[in-house]
Amino acid sequence: MTRIKGVRPAFAMALGIALLVAAKAGAAADFPPRGKMRYVVTRNGDQIGTHEMEFVRDGNRFTVMTRVDAAVTVAGITVFRFANESQEEWVDGRLASFVSDSYDNGKPHHVIVEPSNDGLWVTEHNHRKLFPGVRLVGTLWNPETAGQSLLVDPVDGRLRHVSIMDRGLETVTVQGRPVQARHISITGKMRREVWYGPDSRIVRFEFRAGDDSLIVADLR
Repeated sequence: MTRIKGVRPAFAMALGIALLVAAKAGAAADFPPRGKMRYVVTRNGDQIGTHEMEFVRDGNRFTVMTRVDAAVTVAGITVFRFANESQEEWVDGRLASFVSDSYDNGKPHHVIVEPSNDGLWVTEHNHRKLFPGVRLVGTLWNPETAGQSLLVDPVDGRLRHVSIMDRGLETVTVQGRPVQARHISITGKMRREVWYGPDSRIVRFEFRAGDDSLIVADLR
C-alpha cells in the first residue's frame, strides 16, 4: 500500500496554540465556549475528511472531545487512513487527564497523559515516562499554548519542541464570510499554520504533509 507521510493532525493536534492576547482557558468563565466545532479537511483542494471538537462544561470542569476521520483515495483505492478519538479533562483550570486512541495508516496508538507536580506523565502502549516541565498536550485550542516551547503529541505521545510566531491579523473566509483572524505559525518538530477568530477559537489550520501536499481544515 502506498503511504502518504505526514497526513495526520493538526487534525488531532487535535485538529484545535491560541491567541497571544487570549485569557487563560481555565480562568475564563466563557472560554472555551460550549458546543461543537466541525472542520472540513482537504488535501490539495479535495475533501478527505472531517475534524470535530466538542466542548462540554459542568461547573468548574470541562471536557474537550476530538474526533477525526480522514482518508486519501487514488483510483478508488484507499492509500491513507487516519482516525482519532480523544478526551481531555480540565478541573479548576488545570489539566486532569487526556486519553487518545488513533489509527495512523495501519499503526494504532493509545496515549494516556496524567499531570504531576513536575510535568506530565505520558503512557503510550504501556510505556510510561515523565516529561519534566511540560504542561500541555498539543491539542492547540488552549490559549496558554502560545507560550509553550514543549508539547506532548496527542497522537503518539512524543515530546515536541516548538517555536511559535504571531503573524498578526489576516482576513480569512469562514462559513462564507470574511473574518479578521490572528495567524500563528508553529515551527520545529511540529509545523502548523493556525488562524484564530475574534472569540479565540480556531477557524482554520493547515500544514504541508510529507509528500508536500497541502492539508487544510476550515471551520464549517
